[in-house]
Amino acid sequence: MENHNAYFPGFCDTEHRQLLSSIIEDSLSRQQTLNAKESKYWYPMSIPTYGSDEVINVLDSLLRMETTMGRKVRDFESRFASMVGAKHAIMVNSGSSADLLACFACVMPGCEKLQAGDEILIPALTWPTHIWSAIMAGLTVKTIDVDPSTLNTTAEIIENAIGPKTKALFLVHLLGNPCDMDSIMAICNKHQLILLEDCCESLCARYDGKHVGTFGLMGAFSFFFSHHLVTMEGGMVVTNDDQTADCLRILRAHGWGREMQSKVPTKSGRDPRFQFINWGFNVRPTELQGAFGQIQLGRQREFAASRNDKFRNMQSFLSVVPELSLPEWHPKAQPCWMFLPITVSRHSKFTKQQLIDFLESKGVETRPVVVGDMKRQPAADHFQFLR
Repeated sequence: MENHNAYFPGFCDTEHRQLLSSIIEDSLSRQQTLNAKESKYWYPMSIPTYGSDEVINVLDSLLRMETTMGRKVRDFESRFASMVGAKHAIMVNSGSSADLLACFACVMPGCEKLQAGDEILIPALTWPTHIWSAIMAGLTVKTIDVDPSTLNTTAEIIENAIGPKTKALFLVHLLGNPCDMDSIMAICNKHQLILLEDCCESLCARYDGKHVGTFGLMGAFSFFFSHHLVTMEGGMVVTNDDQTADCLRILRAHGWGREMQSKVPTKSGRDPRFQFINWGFNVRPTELQGAFGQIQLGRQREFAASRNDKFRNMQSFLSVVPELSLPEWHPKAQPCWMFLPITVSRHSKFTKQQLIDFLESKGVETRPVVVGDMKRQPAADHFQFLR
């Protein structure tokens, strides 16, 4: 059992901590009951997964007046890197920001892995921030198809899409289902493609025992409230490359150099605390998000087992309906499911919309798989490659 007192020493007095924990748990339980009564869903898409330990750790930071990114974020980063098997983990304020930094780190002056105008392949079935991040970084996006049986792209699809300007692949492990990394890595190595991995929906998913997000140059994760690990809002970029890690740290905070692990010489007369090394954003997380993450990390095995148990139960229940197709996965993959995607057969007696209407009428929450095909979104009108 993890010693949570290590994270909130201000509440080390056992009696007071137990009292506070009891009050918070009671409040959360009451609120959860109230939320359930007010919701139209008896089977919602997601429910809060935090308890009194997360709240107490946040209170500890507030009472210490430590609210901006600090030691709890750094501890969370270090432990997250160890969990996924990466050398570096850089926390940001959202999964979308993780995608943004991954793309900009590839084109950052002095750190260039890619050039403006280089083509990057991205599955069309995805969340839009992968596409917007690549566009904003000056890359040319080419969307590619997915295999309907897994909802992931394949090595064959990737290779058929590669052209003379293709330099990178932003791979998406959709809904916790790892892609076939043996064949995809072979294609990336053959064509010398920079590989970025979006794992925002796939924490704890592995391929042949290796955590997704650690196969390529960078992997992006999300800690949104419905995802595998929750920090209210938040994200992480992991990498095994030292230079890339420093580029990410610079990008995270205004182009500031003080978080770099490799030091840059200070010019004469310049305050070393305020050196701006390169371009950057401000996508730092708060210490409160780090406090959430510290506790949630200790619960990941519990969360992963619960998600996969629910998936297996639903899979068994729905497998007797011939009109419905459930996702497949590679024999070497160890998925960690976020949601259960369902495909309605073209030969079904009912339509997708009829199934949605039926489930919603019974209090079962539904949504499209991610956002569906990005080419069908209104935003496609602004971008020729999406038309």
